[in-house]
Amino acid sequence: MGNGTFGNGIYSVVTLTATTGLKPVIQISPETVEFGAVNIGQNSQKTITITNNGNADLTFSQIVSTSGNISIGGYNSLIAPNSSITVNLTFSPSIAQPYMGNINISSDDPDFPVKSVPFTGQGLT
Repeated sequence: MGNGTFGNGIYSVVTLTATTGLKPVIQISPETVEFGAVNIGQNSQKTITITNNGNADLTFSQIVSTSGNISIGGYNSLIAPNSSITVNLTFSPSIAQPYMGNINISSDDPDFPVKSVPFTGQGLT
């Protein structure tokens, strides 16, 4: 058993960090959504495709619209590497006016934790 002496001289503590190189990479298509002109009481449906081009699972914490006139259909909150999901969007204008905003997608992509997809639409009487 030693006495805690490790020789003579100056010693340094080295910190090592390792990374796996594994990460999700989000891609969204289309990059913008145009719902067009829609009569009040009617709706327009579009889809976006979310692809994981990375080499680790991509997980969503939320997909939300900045407008209460866009509803977002059910979706799987996890995408395996090199896989895609389709998300249904429904625009239902409540008054005759132009609408614009974003669909915000929050995920664990380290480079793009929130991706925004701009949308436009027009409510008609």
